Amino acid sequence: MLTSNDVPILLQRLHIQNGYRPMNQPRFYYYKSAFQVHNELVNVWTHFVPILLLTVYYIIPELQSDAPRFPALLLHFGTVCLMTGSTIAHLLHSRSPIDHVFWFCVDFAGIGIWSLTIGLQRYSAEHESGLLFDWLYLPSLLIVVLPIQFMTTTVFFVTRPHWKMRNLIRLIACLTMAIYLNAPLVRRFWTTPTETSPSLQMHSRAFQWLLVSGIFMGGNVPERWFPGRFDLLGYGHQLFHICIIMVAWNLVDAAHLDCDPSTASPFLPKNLATLFVLLIGIAVIFETIRRLMRFAIEKYAEMPNSEKEE
Repeated sequence: MLTSNDVPILLQRLHIQNGYRPMNQPRFYYYKSAFQVHNELVNVWTHFVPILLLTVYYIIPELQSDAPRFPALLLHFGTVCLMTGSTIAHLLHSRSPIDHVFWFCVDFAGIGIWSLTIGLQRYSAEHESGLLFDWLYLPSLLIVVLPIQFMTTTVFFVTRPHWKMRNLIRLIACLTMAIYLNAPLVRRFWTTPTETSPSLQMHSRAFQWLLVSGIFMGGNVPERWFPGRFDLLGYGHQLFHICIIMVAWNLVDAAHLDCDPSTASPFLPKNLATLFVLLIGIAVIFETIRRLMRFAIEKYAEMPNSEKEE
């Protein structure tokens, strides 16, 4: 394993001094590293194992039910995108600066798709929202998730990776999005006592876990207080992953309760609308990554090796 002095700043984690993998190895080397000790090992497995559990305990039973519920499957799809993008990014990003940029853009894409599916599932499960809400929520969801959260996070990551304000802006954008994703639940929180609704309790816990995750993600704790002590196990991003697992777990359990059989058919007008919005979102996300990677390739191809290391 390498120290932080042996890899470019772009590939370094704040306050993490050891456990880095060598660059420019054959791609298979990084696949094999899923079974070797390094500072990304825990990040790989904490999001790969949930994919297996989600598939076995949620997706397969839903598909085998008499009437698979489209909104629930939509959320499961987004959760798999989140976990898969994160797993692959942490496994493969260390090969080069270009790999680092590309795979974490894929990671951010997974977050964006997951965020969309949370809002879409909640929208589909809300039956008394009113005509004005129905007309406004889906377009505004695209605005909040894409330009405000996904694009600010990804664009600054690619174009200004070392800007000190980047992580603060990312946290503010994510908090804004997280608050807005609760809009379809406002009526239920207003009219239904939380203690009598298990699904509202799960939605509340999901938001609480998300707030806790922001402490580890934005604060780089505990490694900021003990540099070098948590290089392999227990640093902030690993704890952030655990918190995100708890967010996702509460959300899929809440969706299981909220999605009644009447929402099963994908051909219901509301479900068709959510599918259309999701496809638009995916198209915008991948076109954004395509354009940003053109910029990144030019940036790192023209940059002297000495500057890459600084």
